[in-house]
Amino acid sequence: GELQPQNVAVTGVSVSRQRISKGGSLLVGATIESIGLPPEERIVELRIADGARPMGLSKRPVSLESKAPQYIEFDLIPSLTGPVVQGEVRLVSSDPLVADDARFFTVDVGPAPKVLVVAPTKAQAQFWMDTLNPGEETRFDTQFHVPGRLTDLPLDDYDVICLINVPAPSDDQWRRLGRFVDGGGGLAVFL
Repeated sequence: GELQPQNVAVTGVSVSRQRISKGGSLLVGATIESIGLPPEERIVELRIADGARPMGLSKRPVSLESKAPQYIEFDLIPSLTGPVVQGEVRLVSSDPLVADDARFFTVDVGPAPKVLVVAPTKAQAQFWMDTLNPGEETRFDTQFHVPGRLTDLPLDDYDVICLINVPAPSDDQWRRLGRFVDGGGGLAVFL
């Protein structure tokens, strides 16, 4: 092996989420590391394709010192339509070990998960519904219903059900919720 290796590498890539709602945004970060080289600045680029549509190129400088990993973030990528987003983070200048000069990622883009929010009043549910969708981006498709509707709503139409201050659901409602969870649905209970 090499006694004094010299290398610059993209050692990791992170994305804000693995699954994004259609029209949503993505934040991409990367860790760059240098070994055996004097302090230097390198350029790192991000290439994105949203479905079959190339979205261009973003570049970031990074100042490196040997054995001191540096984390960088690229600008927020808005309005993704998918069905998948694929990307590459790459060092612009290469070195003798090219195999670690790039890292790749894939993110799923699809419809927003459907969330049923059940509470005695819409006012009690509104804070939670606003929390699920804090800005202009729709991360979750939220729908409100009162507790009495748990008996007749098609629960399988939802990905998650949130019960907020629901007083004493009936045995039938608990059985329906149990079947929903057994089938893979999510359930949150807030008192």
